[in-house]
Amino acid sequence: MKQNPESEAQIMDSTPISEIEPIEGGGITPTDRKDLDQLVEFPVLEACRILYDKNIPTIMSGANKKNVPGEAHIIIAYDMLSPQNKIIAEKFSTPFVYTGFRKRTFLSLVVPITIESTVGEIKTAMEDIANQFESQ
Repeated sequence: MKQNPESEAQIMDSTPISEIEPIEGGGITPTDRKDLDQLVEFPVLEACRILYDKNIPTIMSGANKKNVPGEAHIIIAYDMLSPQNKIIAEKFSTPFVYTGFRKRTFLSLVVPITIESTVGEIKTAMEDIANQFESQ
């Protein structure tokens, strides 16, 4: 498994998102919480950990220089949410259907990114969103 190019010790809250390298690849499902360290970029890592601990599957995420300007995102499996968590999720976005190997419904949790956005701003905003969900 590829190592996360950014370690928590190297990144400060004041680091611009435009300096965060992307983690390339994907399509890997974490088998435990530690796997997230290699699969998720630092600005959204803690939010993904929070969701993981609440048994909310994350499908994809991004918060790196390729997202500037644009948005940081965490895509969750909407069709696997409890009824209460679906209500919470719909406060942030509209579910969308993806028809690939099988038809699935997802929802994207997003935070806007500008050229001035910092790791700390994105990290805090995504953690605030993740903390609103309930364990399921």
